[in-house]
Amino acid sequence: MRRDTFNQCEKNNRSSCVSEFTPARRLEFLKAMAEKWPSAIVARTEIEKFSGGMLKGPHLANLACPKAGAVGPPSIKIGRKVGYEVSSLLSWMESQIK
Repeated sequence: MRRDTFNQCEKNNRSSCVSEFTPARRLEFLKAMAEKWPSAIVARTEIEKFSGGMLKGPHLANLACPKAGAVGPPSIKIGRKVGYEVSSLLSWMESQIK
């Protein structure tokens, strides 16, 4: 998003900026994330790096808690490490985009 567009959105209603993020642009955005990641799995400790800072590991840990009420992406656990398959993580992220 260009800086002048961002400033305009801040002055006006921020929801008007969301409409610029079309479904096709969402898929392009998520596909670019997947292509840049070197593995089929994203460790919870690397979520922030994978998502460009949009998600944090502790947030996903909270979503994994049965009492959270919200459902996070499907995860896998190997030993003490928790990770997410890139494709299922991206599907979950797509469902969270508003």
